[in-house]
Amino acid sequence: AIDAELNKAPFSNYVTSISNKVAAPGTNILSSTPNNKYAAFNGTSMAAPFVSGLVGLMKSINPQLNTKEIYEILKNSGGESKNSDLTGPVVNAGKAINMVIQNNTISNQ
Repeated sequence: AIDAELNKAPFSNYVTSISNKVAAPGTNILSSTPNNKYAAFNGTSMAAPFVSGLVGLMKSINPQLNTKEIYEILKNSGGESKNSDLTGPVVNAGKAINMVIQNNTISNQ
């Protein structure tokens, strides 16, 4: 998880031996709460849905994508954090989806 300043969130773990790492916003994330209300929360549990939702959308466009291809797209479309060596690239949904669409169009020609 990263914060609004693109720093690794202080509560976010990291393991230097993981090669396929990515980061997503994880602080002050607006979430629904009971009684039709909203509240801001922090945590990797707030960051993980950004990534899993994006991967689900990528797979809906091109179900043949494998784990390696998905990571390459996330890496090549992602941005830098202030701790990219620890966090990996920051996911960029728009760029990732555009890459999937372009690659899917090219492979279907």
